[in-house]
Amino acid sequence: MFSCDLDEYIGLLTQHCRQITAVWTAGELSAGEGAKLLLFADELAYRYLDCTPGLRRDGVEVIVVVDGDQFCCPWSGRTGSLAEWRWVQGFGGVAEYGKSGRRAAYRVWPQLPDAV
Repeated sequence: MFSCDLDEYIGLLTQHCRQITAVWTAGELSAGEGAKLLLFADELAYRYLDCTPGLRRDGVEVIVVVDGDQFCCPWSGRTGSLAEWRWVQGFGGVAEYGKSGRRAAYRVWPQLPDAV
């Protein structure tokens, strides 16, 4: 679904931040192409990432959703909310977002079981 490098990066992030409960990707699905990773976690995970610049990767924007809505971006300080993005989580690990024109986001970790 996405590049091996991005898969390894997600593994590294989830290994370092046990508070991460889900990872979604938005934008392009490969590192180096402007990938966005939404990490559903908490304030502790955000603070850890923010003071650990060695986990930063070029071409990947990490967005930590700290309370199910509000998010902070380590290393850039950008903040916002999923409500502002008009985030709508659907079924099967797919969400839509976007103020003008809808875009898709996909849950990539942990993987959901295949539908029967």
